[in-house]
Amino acid sequence: MELKNYFAQTSQGAALPGATCYLYLPGTEVLAEGVVNVANELLSNPVVTGDDGLIQFAAPNGLYDLRVVQGDGIIACGCNATT
Repeated sequence: MELKNYFAQTSQGAALPGATCYLYLPGTEVLAEGVVNVANELLSNPVVTGDDGLIQFAAPNGLYDLRVVQGDGIIACGCNATT
């Protein structure tokens, strides 16, 4: 597990505070389990970004789909959690 840090942003680079972030098993709508914060405490999935748009988590090693939603906008990307 490695701590991942992403920032949810608009196409103009502005932070997306309060965006909802879902971490899925790749190619599915199944939420990943075992997601933890910087203190290794379990996080709920989905998580919500802070005022700066920060998305921060660690997950068991593997590939995931990360979906960030705010309002009607969806940003989807893949991510790799590795040691």
